[in-house]
Amino acid sequence: MRVSKKNAGQILPLILFVLTVSSVLMVVMFNTGQKTVDKSIATNAADAGAYSAGVWVSRNLNYLAYTNRAMVANHVAVGHLITYVSWIRYVADTVAEIHKITRFIPYVGQVTEAIDRAVTEYKGVTEFTANFTVPGVDELNRLIYASQLAAVTDLRPGVVNQVMADVVRTYDPQLDVNEPDSLRGAGSDFVPLVQAALLSQGAALAGAATVMDPGKDSGKMHTLVSMSYAGAENWLTNREWSRRFFFFFKLRKDASTTHTEGSDLSSWRAEDSMEFGQYRFRKGRWKWVWDTIGEGSASTGEFDGSYQGVHGYSQFNGAAWQTESGALYMDLVTLTTKSDRLTVPNRRMSLGANDTSISGFGRARVYFEKPSSGFSGHATEHANLLNPFWKVKLVSPW
Repeated sequence: MRVSKKNAGQILPLILFVLTVSSVLMVVMFNTGQKTVDKSIATNAADAGAYSAGVWVSRNLNYLAYTNRAMVANHVAVGHLITYVSWIRYVADTVAEIHKITRFIPYVGQVTEAIDRAVTEYKGVTEFTANFTVPGVDELNRLIYASQLAAVTDLRPGVVNQVMADVVRTYDPQLDVNEPDSLRGAGSDFVPLVQAALLSQGAALAGAATVMDPGKDSGKMHTLVSMSYAGAENWLTNREWSRRFFFFFKLRKDASTTHTEGSDLSSWRAEDSMEFGQYRFRKGRWKWVWDTIGEGSASTGEFDGSYQGVHGYSQFNGAAWQTESGALYMDLVTLTTKSDRLTVPNRRMSLGANDTSISGFGRARVYFEKPSSGFSGHATEHANLLNPFWKVKLVSPW
């Protein structure tokens, strides 16, 4: 069948119309799809930035807890060493006195002489060890304290925000981070809420941890040191004993180890002595008369005149944190924004764009939680910088 010339080409306008509509639909679909992708990237980047910041903060808090424990343990170890030096000196002095008495007794004198020589040699080795151990531990604690200052610095708002920005821009270099004023369109209604969250975050980070001076902390470090050797009282603070025999005679061991904490100097001092007592009648009454058999003493100042032990430490500042059901926590938020003009369709196809923005908002929570087992029962433990139980988790943004 032939088509008349007057009807030829009538389908072309319809085809052109269909092609035009299809092209527009394709562009719209591509534009919508790309904006959806950009929105997903912004949201994922916000979550990643918030969580990474939470990990950064929790790791620094755990580091402060570890190093607080390390400095106290090192300081107490020096106390043990000073006590041991005092004790070995007391033993050496006691053996020397016994040898003076027994040296003329056949065989016994040779035995006590050998013991005296061996103890004297061992005392020299112990003193030599203390001569470099005490200042070495003090210098180690000084370096640990310096690292704590760096860790506290890493908790500043500017540093944490930079961590967020570095993570976010691995998703999209064009994303702005924590700039509420860049919210456009419907998102602008949330500007006050975001600004308030960022202000709260900055205040919490600025006061998350404080650096304390052991000499100006109302005795907190002194108490902590005392608590840390709670299982060693028989060695450090309770080495005394007394034995009575034949009613009129008694042997008595006196000993003590003390420590002080100050802003400039801290010290350990230990003393040990053995005394022989006789119950005698003197000046109209019976009383004990004591003679020292052997004695020894030692102090940190003897081995390091500038020994300070704990130069400073970090303390948790609960006043800067938020509270929920009695538990303290800190929320870290990340806002990511990108102008609608920077989306791929608008850049590559020169499409017009409204003054709107694509945004994402993430929130991570830093909190303290004692493990359910393995640490002195299941009792609840308040947040502190002595146990490294700081954790982080993502929570609902709003």
